[in-house]
Amino acid sequence: MEIKVKDLYQWDKDVSVEIISDDIDEVDFKNPYGDTAFVMPITKTDTGILVNIPNILLTYPLDIKMYVVKSNQTRSDHVFGVNARQKPSDYIYTETEILSFKKLEEELINKIDNEIKSAAKEIQENVHDGVDGVDGVDGKDGKSAYQYAQDGGFEGTEEEFANNLARVVLVLDGNGVEY
Repeated sequence: MEIKVKDLYQWDKDVSVEIISDDIDEVDFKNPYGDTAFVMPITKTDTGILVNIPNILLTYPLDIKMYVVKSNQTRSDHVFGVNARQKPSDYIYTETEILSFKKLEEELINKIDNEIKSAAKEIQENVHDGVDGVDGVDGKDGKSAYQYAQDGGFEGTEEEFANNLARVVLVLDGNGVEY
């Protein structure tokens, strides 16, 4: 297996590594001092594969370890040195490896939606039809929840009150997310 990569410098971006081999499933990168390994997509070429080094790892003058994986086993590992240099004044970094807040929000809402649907299905499956019981004595009429809300200062209509009860609001990182 032959590895081709240019000299690496701090603040480089979109640097590719060429691996001359077609026997690869995955390529992971990490810095030796961090806990996070970045699994990067690979692009097959006529001579092997191309894979980009995560830009975030190139923001530090630290070695980068690359692991070449086949069938869930590391076949080889390589260390690339990153030469220190001053940050260019026109450097703009867009991290592609960390989920944006919007994507995280969408995934969380989808997960909650699936859990609610699953719980509703389980409840529905566990409800059994039986014989109706004997009707009890009618109780004394009292205030509705809407009337109590009005007493507490709610100024909307009964329909607005009902809509507010039907809505679930999550709070993520100080931002209200309606669901």
